Amino acid sequence: MARAFPSVVIEHIQPLIDCGRYPVKRVMGEDLVVEADTFKDGHDVVAAVLKWRVVGKRAWRETPMAFVDNDRWRGVCILYKQAIHEYTVEAWTDTFRSWQQELAKKFEAGISDLRSEALEGTAIVKAAASRARNGADSARLREFAEKIANGANPEVYENAKASELEGMLATYTDRSEPAQDKPVHRVGVGRREAMIGGGE
Repeated sequence: MARAFPSVVIEHIQPLIDCGRYPVKRVMGEDLVVEADTFKDGHDVVAAVLKWRVVGKRAWRETPMAFVDNDRWRGVCILYKQAIHEYTVEAWTDTFRSWQQELAKKFEAGISDLRSEALEGTAIVKAAASRARNGADSARLREFAEKIANGANPEVYENAKASELEGMLATYTDRSEPAQDKPVHRVGVGRREAMIGGGE
């Protein structure tokens, strides 16, 4: 049975000017550092990205956000185009990391019956294999799923924390039910000489 994951909360985004009423200002080639509180009830792990684009463009660009402390996350992008951009934060439940942490706690506590955890991990890794756009990655993920499904507890534990598996699950993470901060916020990007005189 699939687990129910409560919604992720995103709030207290910075930088903003007058709660987002006016655009933030940045010089071309300057970093835009965005922070937000991102969390959810329970013990599940969240992941987040900073998304940005020129106003009017359809496609978003994005970069991963890093955990700072408490519920605070930080992401950085560089804006090179002289234009009005918009930015937002998107976050979701990281089902793999949540499972990985739960498994590790139980294994390290000496719990011997980890069959349900192994089955859950197998399903998560198989789902990632189905999302993988690279055939070799998909095949490798299925190999990991097989090891987790059929391995003894120490093997399941070692495979769960394998850096190769972590990297692929970060690439092919399940973002089917993301939360996104709305409305999106704006940043005006211009030349240095034109930007003198104000703005955060």
